[in-house]
Amino acid sequence: TDKPVRLVRLPIDVPTRPTAFTRRTIGFPESTFVFLTNFDYLSVPARKNPAGTIRAYITAFGPDDGATLVVKSINGRHRPGEREALRALAADRPDVVFLDDYVSAAQLKAMLELADCFVSLHRSEGYGLNIADAMAHGTPTIATGYSGNLDFSTQQTSMLVPCDIVEVGDHAAPYDSTAHWADPDMDAASSAMRLLFDDRSAATALADRALAHVREHHSLL
Repeated sequence: TDKPVRLVRLPIDVPTRPTAFTRRTIGFPESTFVFLTNFDYLSVPARKNPAGTIRAYITAFGPDDGATLVVKSINGRHRPGEREALRALAADRPDVVFLDDYVSAAQLKAMLELADCFVSLHRSEGYGLNIADAMAHGTPTIATGYSGNLDFSTQQTSMLVPCDIVEVGDHAAPYDSTAHWADPDMDAASSAMRLLFDDRSAATALADRALAHVREHHSLL
């Protein structure tokens, strides 16, 4: 076509005031450094890769290190086998908390705001709204350096986890087993988690850069 093509970015809502929710009211521990990941059991868990996030977290932290991983999900009752297999990965880890329930949009935004770090070790993303929303709430993010989130996740705005491009393989229907997606580096993910936990000033600086980027390039403000 000889028609002009214009890029219209998907706007990301930047909060104008802090959430009224507290960690207690949303089920978060109050006194630890909280890593948050979320997914839907009916949206191909292998794609969002919560198992990878759990493994990376357990590699990075012991149960008494002062960190917590919150695994937020929905629709686990429809996939009880997958739910129990995932929970078994952290069966002896009280610092890995599973929350499987629907919440309001405001509560989900509060979770993104009140977490200390949002983690998405996905294998592919459409856009990565949760990552973008976390950035807009001033929460540092760790994300696979692949797919839709690269529209706003950069080395300056997120801890990007390197990955290999691999075949999808079996057990990820409806995706074609011969299609390709990312296999994030678990050691790099563990190191990124540990870095943001150990260096709070670096975490704050990362979050500040991310929020400024969203405000300048992706918000309606």
